[in-house]
Amino acid sequence: MSYDVGGEQYVAVLGGYGSAFFTIAGFLAPTPGTLINGHVYVFKLGGAAAKPQLALQRVPMPKPPAFTWTPAQYARGTVLFAHDCMVCHGFGAIGGGSISDLRYSTRLQSGAEWAKTVVGGDRTSLGMPSFTTMLSAQDAELIRAYVVRQATMAFQTQPPAAVAGKH
Repeated sequence: MSYDVGGEQYVAVLGGYGSAFFTIAGFLAPTPGTLINGHVYVFKLGGAAAKPQLALQRVPMPKPPAFTWTPAQYARGTVLFAHDCMVCHGFGAIGGGSISDLRYSTRLQSGAEWAKTVVGGDRTSLGMPSFTTMLSAQDAELIRAYVVRQATMAFQTQPPAAVAGKH
């Protein structure tokens, strides 16, 4: 955006990861879905200041639960996720900051907690609708299988310095 303050013109732009990019094509990013601090840069037209150096920090991914589902259950969860979740939570469950990246969710650890959100509606006040009229608790568990698998792949490939507990 461009704006004027006291006769001086400024241009502001977003920088860093985030936005809707991840919901559409986060898998194309150099580090898919890895949350990195975003920034707003503001430039004064005719200004001469150097760009500040930023200390970006990756958000470590928590260790996902063990994958215990069959290939058929995972496949069905993949279809359900694509049909009911991907439009908001992104291809590959890569949210990237514009909406919750489900691979980082602490609710992955418990099928009961996951179901409370997906079909129980306990996060409606935060913008997550209940899917109780469209999905069963079993469907929610199959979607969890898909997200756990996605989280497992991301966890196994994240840079060592990004592993939770290592600084």
